[in-house]
Amino acid sequence: MAGLKVRTEQVHEARTALERAWQGSVAVLQHKQALPRIIDLMLELTERLPNHTWVENLDYQNGEIQIRGESEQATALIKLLDQAPGITEVKFLSPVVQVRNSNRERFHISMQYERPQDS
Repeated sequence: MAGLKVRTEQVHEARTALERAWQGSVAVLQHKQALPRIIDLMLELTERLPNHTWVENLDYQNGEIQIRGESEQATALIKLLDQAPGITEVKFLSPVVQVRNSNRERFHISMQYERPQDS
């Protein structure tokens, strides 16, 4: 009987460890599913930003996106980006600066990005 009791306890411990591991893997998958897919954001920016605009730098950290670049109409970018699904709180982080000897303006924009509900 003592041997049976030991085996029963070992089986119970193994099941408990397996259950904890399964719950941990499910939690990781749920967390990953909730994170925004940056490739979706890049596609959205590619489709939404005008041809005369280019992004030189894109940084993502904890849901905040910062983009730096140049455009012929930098001030119009705020409205364009604000209309995109998953993008909120669009604002300039620094003043728009005219690029010398060109019709372009340099911008630095911040926005929040979350995975759109239908993705």
